[in-house]
Amino acid sequence: MFGTHALSSGYYDQYYNKASKVRSVIIEDFKKAFEKVDVIIAPTSPSLALPVGATKDAAMFGEIADVLVEPSSIAGLSGINIPVGFSQPKADRPLDEGLPIGMQIIGTQFAEEKVLQLAYHYEQQTQNEDWRRREPNL
Repeated sequence: MFGTHALSSGYYDQYYNKASKVRSVIIEDFKKAFEKVDVIIAPTSPSLALPVGATKDAAMFGEIADVLVEPSSIAGLSGINIPVGFSQPKADRPLDEGLPIGMQIIGTQFAEEKVLQLAYHYEQQTQNEDWRRREPNL
């Protein structure tokens, strides 16, 4: 319903047209990056995972947490998230121990095979690591 409203008279330029222009800028930025690299490897989230229920009263948290994965989705790029380990506690954050950490691999449009091969290679190289047998502290 909101989509229909946003595309209705008077709102097209204000919302959809502006979003389309921003999307084009994001696509161009990724094209420039992929002129220099085959894939982009980045964290999945700007923070550690939080305990279950920690954000139930924070409606915008999901939007903030997705800030690193949304640009590649908006640009229609290939991508995957894979586990790369668990957090270690710090003196000021003792509850951070054992939270999962993810890594995203981003490729160009239609590069799913390359992205999946790299993820598979990483998992094969780390299959004997101790953290592979751990479960997160939820």
